[in-house]
Amino acid sequence: YGLSAFALAHLCYCICFLPWFSWSKQPLKYVAILAVLLVAVLIKVVPNTENLLVPVVIYMSIITLMALLAFFAQPSCYFLSVGALFFILSDSLIALNKFVFTLPYEHFLVMGTYYLAQYCLFYACIKRCKQHATQ
Repeated sequence: YGLSAFALAHLCYCICFLPWFSWSKQPLKYVAILAVLLVAVLIKVVPNTENLLVPVVIYMSIITLMALLAFFAQPSCYFLSVGALFFILSDSLIALNKFVFTLPYEHFLVMGTYYLAQYCLFYACIKRCKQHATQ
């Protein structure tokens, strides 16, 4: 149920970020970082997922959508983009640890990046709400 719960949480982030979406060339640097990270993880993880291939690919698609919506949010917000990248990094570390190799200091690395992601996303959302309230 863990993967489903996190997928649902990421969908909630997607719903939150959707009203802020606006196409721009500026976030393409973040998209490039995301693409490199996801391709590297997919190359390592997918061959080892066995019967979990479909759920893993669906989950990765959902977190990618969440990150893209964060990157293209307007007005742009550094904390939103960085939080999305930290979430992708955290989930990538989990996938690598589960399917590829034992990650030294796994708990510290995963939880550290997870908490940084949550902090950045929460901070960005609160900042946006405050800006909206003062307009």
